Amino acid sequence: MANIKTIYVIGGGIAGLSAGYFARKRFPQAEIKIYEAGKNLGGRCQTFYSKKLDIELDNATHVILKGNKYSKQFLQSNDFINTPFFYDFEKHLTDINRFSHAELILRSIFNTDGKSIDWQCKLKLAQKLFPYLPSQLKIYYSKHSLKKDLILPLCKKTKNIFNNMPLRGIEITANRISKLIFPHKEIKIHADDIVISALDAHNYSKIFGGVKFEYNRIVNIFYRTSQKLALPNNADMLGIEHTGFDWLFVTDNTIGVTISNINKNLCCNNDWAIAIWKKICEIRQINPAFIPAFQILDYPRATIMQDKINNRKRPNSAKCEYKNLFLAGDWTMKNWPCCIEAAIASACRAINSI
Repeated sequence: MANIKTIYVIGGGIAGLSAGYFARKRFPQAEIKIYEAGKNLGGRCQTFYSKKLDIELDNATHVILKGNKYSKQFLQSNDFINTPFFYDFEKHLTDINRFSHAELILRSIFNTDGKSIDWQCKLKLAQKLFPYLPSQLKIYYSKHSLKKDLILPLCKKTKNIFNNMPLRGIEITANRISKLIFPHKEIKIHADDIVISALDAHNYSKIFGGVKFEYNRIVNIFYRTSQKLALPNNADMLGIEHTGFDWLFVTDNTIGVTISNINKNLCCNNDWAIAIWKKICEIRQINPAFIPAFQILDYPRATIMQDKINNRKRPNSAKCEYKNLFLAGDWTMKNWPCCIEAAIASACRAINSI
């Protein structure tokens, strides 16, 4: 399909922006247009201004391994940590043994209970990280810098990005997408045009139909601090056991908490966030003089559940029943963890499938 005129990308998250980048490289003659439903780019990786805390925040704290070859080519940072520290809340001890905390790591990577993760997902992870060299396993984590470190580099190749353009429907003619329907605009899709869906699984099924997934929840809490707080071993990133939350991330003016695969029925209210702050103070071995300003970010459908049943439902390729529609998004990469690396890899696969 060398004579492609326009490639329409639906979704301005990591997968959509990556699709625009790879499309420009493979089809330099084509016009690339990205349509994002919201006002910010990056999906769950976006950076936004928090009025409540009066600072810029990442939508969540994201981690990239140095061995993630797709992510690393865009990441504008060399700020990698050699190894994270782990803290046992019951024993009040720290260590750096990843194998001792395999359940915590797997739950964080797959947002699924370690015992429930499909074995094929675990195998894919092992293959992707091999060889298990210290340089491969170095960790970068976002410090409210995803916009400049990842989002803007991904946007460089695409000039036509349209925000506040949620896709409301489609028209099908002869097994092809023939029209994209937005709230105030309809776009006719010609024979020499291509559509890339970079929607999350939930919104994809609403528009295009297909299988339904079960989802797992992630909650992040950011506490605004007046100065950088000290954690055990002066760690900037700390995995936590036996507290009800998983990770602490420190920047100059915040401390972030991440809880993966959180109970769907748990009420994440202010009292709950205050109780977590008291545990953080206990880890730091200080008495809480006051409760700092905080913001709770709750994502009920953060990722699909990555157990055997849901993993089987994921697509086998970027192609689908419609001839001119190709799929991108971390959920489309069967066996892969739902993460930044999978999102970028899915975009590369989608463009190469055209």
